[in-house]
Amino acid sequence: MGGEAGLRAGQPAAGMSAARLAVTGGVLSFRALFNWMRPGIYLPTMLGVPLFQIILFVYLGRYSRLHDDAFYIVGNAIAVSGMASVFGMTMVISNERYFGTLASVFASPAARIPLFFGRVIPVAFHGLLVSAFGFLTGAALFGFRIPGLRLLPLAGVVGLTVVASAGVGMFLGSLGLRVRDVYFVSNVAYVLMLLVSGVNVSTGLLAPWLEALGQALPLTHGIAAGRAVLSGPGTPVLRELGWTAGLGTAYALAAYAFFRLWEIEGRRRGSFDIY
Repeated sequence: MGGEAGLRAGQPAAGMSAARLAVTGGVLSFRALFNWMRPGIYLPTMLGVPLFQIILFVYLGRYSRLHDDAFYIVGNAIAVSGMASVFGMTMVISNERYFGTLASVFASPAARIPLFFGRVIPVAFHGLLVSAFGFLTGAALFGFRIPGLRLLPLAGVVGLTVVASAGVGMFLGSLGLRVRDVYFVSNVAYVLMLLVSGVNVSTGLLAPWLEALGQALPLTHGIAAGRAVLSGPGTPVLRELGWTAGLGTAYALAAYAFFRLWEIEGRRRGSFDIY
C-alpha cells in the first residue's frame, strides 16, 4: 500500500517534469538550432517573404479575376504559418545531426516523447506570429477585414494548422537525421505545398493526382477551414478541421517512429552523425 501511495504521489511530479522538459527543451532547441534567429536573416525570410508573397498573389488574382482579394490573403496568410512550421521543425530536429549534438541527445536519459514533441511549442508560437503578420499585411495594404465574431474561430483554425503543419516538419526533420541534404527536400516540399494546397489555385482546378496529393496535406484542409470560417454558417469547418488534426497527427507519429528507428539503428551501427 505504501509503495502504491508513493507511486501515486510521484505521478504529478513526473507529469510536471515531463512538461518542464517539453517546454524548456523545446525553447532551448529552437534558440540553438533555428538557423534564422539573426535579424538580418529573420526579417527578410520570415517577414519579407510573406509580405511580398501576399502582394504578388493578390495582384495576380486581381488580374486573373478568378477570386476576390480575401481568397488570396487568407490562403497565403495561413500558408506562411505552414512555412514557419515546416522549416522550423526541420531545423530543430535535423540540425542535431548537422551540429554534431545528436549523439548527446540519444545518450541522455530524458524521456523521448516530451523531448521530441516539446519542440513543437516554440515553432507553433512562431508560426502564429508569422501568420498574424500575413493577415495584418492584408489589412494594411488591401483593406482586408475579419468580422469580430469570426476572429477567434479563425485564430483557432490557424493555430491547429500551424501545429498540424509542424507534424510535416517533424517528418522531414526526422528524415534529415539520415538524408544528406534535407533542406533541398524541405524547400521542394514547401513549394509543392503552395502548388497543391489550394493557396492560390482552387484544388478542383488541379490535375486529379495533384488534387489527391494536396488532400494528403494538413495545410490544404487548414486553408479550406479558414476560408469556410469567413464564409459563414453552413460551411464544412469541422470536417476540414478533423482532416487537419488527423493528418497532422499521422505525420507526427510517423516522424516519431523514424526518430526512434534512427536511434536504434544509430546505437547498433555507431553512426549518429555520419553522412
